[in-house]
Amino acid sequence: MRLEGKVALITGGARGQGAAEARLFVKEGAKVVIGDILDVEGQKLEAEIAETGGECLYVHLDVTSEADWKNGIDRAVAQFGKLDILVNNAGIFIPAGLEETDEDLWDRTMDINAKGVFLGTKLAIPEMRNAGSGSIVNISSTAGLRGSLSTAAYSASKGAVRLLTKSTAIQYARDNIRANSVHPGIIETDMTLPTLLVDEESRQKRISRTPLGRVGIADDVAYGVLFLASDEASFITGSELVIDGGRTAQGFSECQFHFRSGFIKTLRAYCIPFSRLQVCQSIWPDPTTYQFQNAVVVRGSHPSQLAIPALVYNYTHLVSRKLLQGIDFS
Repeated sequence: MRLEGKVALITGGARGQGAAEARLFVKEGAKVVIGDILDVEGQKLEAEIAETGGECLYVHLDVTSEADWKNGIDRAVAQFGKLDILVNNAGIFIPAGLEETDEDLWDRTMDINAKGVFLGTKLAIPEMRNAGSGSIVNISSTAGLRGSLSTAAYSASKGAVRLLTKSTAIQYARDNIRANSVHPGIIETDMTLPTLLVDEESRQKRISRTPLGRVGIADDVAYGVLFLASDEASFITGSELVIDGGRTAQGFSECQFHFRSGFIKTLRAYCIPFSRLQVCQSIWPDPTTYQFQNAVVVRGSHPSQLAIPALVYNYTHLVSRKLLQGIDFS
């Protein structure tokens, strides 16, 4: 088994992605500590794993509390003798643009998504050093790799996780402690169902932008986390594992423009530099084009059908109601 003899602490492990990781880790031989604030769900999962013969302990753990972290790690070591693996999985997702994000939302998002990773990492490292090695897997997001129109605080928090992971990796490599980040795309969980996958239209919209043609499931992420946690990844640290069905590999972006007047319009168009226009026309017959200063907007089929990536180029020139007046992009 891939985690035989290992002890793992997984935050946000009571349900969803964290629960999938906990079940998989136990299946692969690990002793697992589940940390969460969802006590009922966490205790049920603890009992479920025990019924299958696995070793699991649930602890109440608010990742924003240093005292909770100390208690969780102390109980893990007291119960199982050591700590080999930390999966910082706990997080929240509340979509909001920059101007729609108030101070409370910003602080709550950063506290749970970023500060929680910092506290857990800081307090787990001494026990991993005592154990002789360790693996830290931080769950970031594809939102931590690129900008977003509607997730200011969430993107900032996941970007922070990404770079904290790299700093951890280089600081503690000498102690044989590895740190890597995982960047899921759209994964069907309790967190995304009421937000990104709220109805069938939303689901199909996201599927249409994913080259593999489906929404991810929790096990897709769990198997990636398992690999990074295991000794199979012993020469991997400071790396990023993207699990998104190929979505971030695409070189295009669908732009949604928000105007101060309250007018909101989705611009289903793609900006391509003049130098690429001739090439695009050769494989994208008779596109309807509109010229704005030094960029061209091409309307037509989805760019995933193109042989070259469509490039977003100077789209700030397009974010002007004056420029868009009188043009139908529907």
